[in-house]
Amino acid sequence: MTTRLRAGVPEGVAYAAYLAQPCAEWPDGRPVITRDPGDFKGIAGVVSVPLR
Repeated sequence: MTTRLRAGVPEGVAYAAYLAQPCAEWPDGRPVITRDPGDFKGIAGVVSVPLR
């Protein structure tokens, strides 16, 4: 499964979103732990966890 990202997404956010997608090893996807969960808002298949 591949998620299409909008133009202008920073490289780090795009890479994390790619790695968070479901795969055979992680069928529900990997959570993304981040200081700014808003960066991942609207990206399908990505669950962001705020770092506090």
